[in-house]
Amino acid sequence: MHLGAFVVFVITCVTFYPTSVNSSPTTGKDIEETVSGFESDHLREHKISSLFNFFCARNPDQDAAKSSNFDPLNYLTLYTNPDTVSTFVTALQKGLRSPRWGPYMSGKERIDTIPMFDILYFIDTSIPQGWDLFYNTTAYFSLKANVRQFIMTMELISSTKFFGRMRLPRFSNSVPQFFSPKDVLWGINAIDKPKVEHVEKEGDISTEVGEDPTYWKFDAGYREFHFAWNMDLPPDLDQPKYQIRFDRKGELFLYSHHYMEVRYFAELRSQNLPDIETLTLNRDFKVTQGYSPFFLNADFSVFPIRGPGASLTTQDNFENLTIWEDTLLKSLAAGYAVGTNGQRYPYHQIAETDASDIEGTDVFGALFQSTTASVNMDLYGNLHESLHLNLAHLRDPRHPTTLPKDLMGVMDHAESSVTDSAFYQVHYYVDNLYRKHKYASPQVRNAQNLAYPGITVRQVGLTLAEKAPELKSTSTKFPVLTTYFEYYSYNVSNAVIDCHKLSSGKEFVISKKRLNYHKFDYNFDLFSTLSGNEEAIVRVFMGPYLAADGKPYKMEDFYWNMIEMDKFPVLIKPGKNTFTRASSDSSILKKDVIPPGELKRNCGWPSNLLLPKGNQEGLHMKLFVIVTPAKERNGVKLTVANAKDYPAFSLCGHPYSYLPDDKPMGFPFDKKLQLDQPFENVGKNNYAFFDVSIKHLISL
Repeated sequence: MHLGAFVVFVITCVTFYPTSVNSSPTTGKDIEETVSGFESDHLREHKISSLFNFFCARNPDQDAAKSSNFDPLNYLTLYTNPDTVSTFVTALQKGLRSPRWGPYMSGKERIDTIPMFDILYFIDTSIPQGWDLFYNTTAYFSLKANVRQFIMTMELISSTKFFGRMRLPRFSNSVPQFFSPKDVLWGINAIDKPKVEHVEKEGDISTEVGEDPTYWKFDAGYREFHFAWNMDLPPDLDQPKYQIRFDRKGELFLYSHHYMEVRYFAELRSQNLPDIETLTLNRDFKVTQGYSPFFLNADFSVFPIRGPGASLTTQDNFENLTIWEDTLLKSLAAGYAVGTNGQRYPYHQIAETDASDIEGTDVFGALFQSTTASVNMDLYGNLHESLHLNLAHLRDPRHPTTLPKDLMGVMDHAESSVTDSAFYQVHYYVDNLYRKHKYASPQVRNAQNLAYPGITVRQVGLTLAEKAPELKSTSTKFPVLTTYFEYYSYNVSNAVIDCHKLSSGKEFVISKKRLNYHKFDYNFDLFSTLSGNEEAIVRVFMGPYLAADGKPYKMEDFYWNMIEMDKFPVLIKPGKNTFTRASSDSSILKKDVIPPGELKRNCGWPSNLLLPKGNQEGLHMKLFVIVTPAKERNGVKLTVANAKDYPAFSLCGHPYSYLPDDKPMGFPFDKKLQLDQPFENVGKNNYAFFDVSIKHLISL
């Protein structure tokens, strides 16, 4: 496997920072109370972001924080939960919490993260003194707490307490060790390679199924998405305690990881690679591929290596995995889950509706993830997370190591697990159970129950919105979308230990290759025979037409592998309706630039990976568009006016609101679908398929 070229630059820049840390809480004079709400949030975001340089103070705020004598124990009466503050901070000062630069040790990370979150979450930041206390406490933790746990805490704070109002620095900039080639970082810091541990370059452990799409798995934005998703929807947060809703959390777990899995399969199609093997709990199953990560832990130590052909049966809790699997399969066969008091929670109803489907899927997903929303954690266990833990504990017996036994491999790191091919084997297994559950529904989708009488999709065109290189003559008669590789730069100065190297504003930047696509527009032509205006939702999907064998997918598999591209509200007027939608406005994406007044969040699909890579010949895809009525669910409905209040909700949910969609996630491809001549419906119904080709341009 090839990582592509890495180039290190040293640049000099000068940045001005307007505010500083106080040594003790004040009356909030440093907060500009006269500015607008947006400007105030912008200032607060800037001040918090200034605390994310962990080795060297590189701005006045961090200089002030390092010289501050602020101690939370001196201000216990100002906190809502003084006992929590006293216990946690005292343990921190005595060295009883995770070390500052300590790597992730199994079982400790959440134990240390939750009290830090509690302390910050319950500070009233609506008043100047409360904000000042919050900021000083955050600055204190940024200097004293375990770095990764601090970032986890702040990610959760930004996605709940400051939802929509604060976006944190990119994880790849905050702790570049998790994202950058170890040889490069060791070289910058003049660190000798470990003499005891066996270190291999990424790719030395061979695979029997060909090269994986490393350009996709190692993409920093993709890795940050999975980290942010796990922080936005933590499995063990007590929702009532924090008055957080996390609507459809179990369904989100299943659908978001289904999305990642089918995207991975689309990349395999782009690479002309065969399908991967699903993980199973058969005793003879072996994890064929080993893995030697190319990146480092926060303390510059190496991750444990997993050798090829590893068996899950070597782990202590393997029997628990088989018991939990058997219990889940029996519950699927019975059609319901059993609660702690013996009550039944049905997965489906005989007269199935979208509402009952959503409710049942949410129950099933919560069991699988073993969240606080699980109806019976003792009975159904912790199958998904335990699979990750088991894989994270596997070591390569060919290379004895002195690494601590409870030091976790990448499969227990949200930002790193997606780089390991075993991740996709785990979630292939999960996705098959998800599909088994969805296909057990007595409701089968067809032309009748998909119909929106009076609304017709007459045509959907695609046009490139930015200049792309001229395409060579091609025989394809389909619209062509294009992808390419580009070099992008990211700052690794936070991984520089010797602060003298950063004097005079010097910074270290790595240039790395990544996938991107040429932006395009959807051009919609809809027609309404209805007499009044209609609030509707346009749902856009795309999926590979050909399977790994080069033949068209079986229809059930084709439908299941459709990829959600966008979902947005429209107001349809009587007669002809034509409008354009930019690909960069997709509701699944994390926007690179947030217009003033729009909500911010760290969770969202990376904008450069909207399209699969495709190939030079052109990857044949099917584009699908369906228009459905916008309906209320629990008093919430997606409209043109409120769409900006739900950024990236299709994959990331919303911490406080019910989700504004009455359809199950992935509709209409979420369950069995029977359509006669599905590719010949253009101009006949409220839905239609269109052909499109994705060509990859050789640009580097």
